Amino acid sequence: EPDLDELLWTIAVARLIFGPEMNIQAPPNLSPGVLPKLMEAGINDWGGVSPVTPDHVNPEAPWPHLDALARETGTAGKLLTERLALYPAYARASKDWIDERFQTAVLRAVDTDGFARAEDWSTGRPGTPPDLGREIGRIDPGFQAILDKASAGDALSETEIVRLCRARGREFNAVCSAADALRRAVNGDTVTYVVNRNINYTNVCYFRCQFCAFSKGKL
Repeated sequence: EPDLDELLWTIAVARLIFGPEMNIQAPPNLSPGVLPKLMEAGINDWGGVSPVTPDHVNPEAPWPHLDALARETGTAGKLLTERLALYPAYARASKDWIDERFQTAVLRAVDTDGFARAEDWSTGRPGTPPDLGREIGRIDPGFQAILDKASAGDALSETEIVRLCRARGREFNAVCSAADALRRAVNGDTVTYVVNRNINYTNVCYFRCQFCAFSKGKL
């Protein structure tokens, strides 16, 4: 049976041959205790993981709990994120890869990066926002340079803006902290509001806008 060095060599060579865009898997239940080494060798995906069912191919090797897997993934500076059975790149290009009968269902199940939406919460809805793993992963120096540029008020390119909007883990936390620092510098702790006064342009209207007092039905 191949030893650990042989496995790591194979992963590394596969990464070199196939390049950064290829998804390379290694099952976490078959390499307990050395998961950071697998990521350092070049994998970017753990494949299917089910803590509630056995690995039917390798029943003697139990799946790691997701919390434990997230911690070990974090030790390598990575952020564990759920995906669909479909890889994110194909979910984002659903019109090219997915039958039109399933496109809407897939798009509703993923976020803007194509990863699985693991919760129903969205901006503006009541309830507690989900844990976004703010203390997991690491901040890439290139990302920090973009954030510093934005904090200084310098113009960002489209690519740099996208990079900030795609922040996860510690990088997401860094964006929030920078935004809060800017808020503090510009507005302090003062929160303002305005009282609206709407001037309606007619007193007879058959459109049923919900905010207007002059909406009339057909009768």
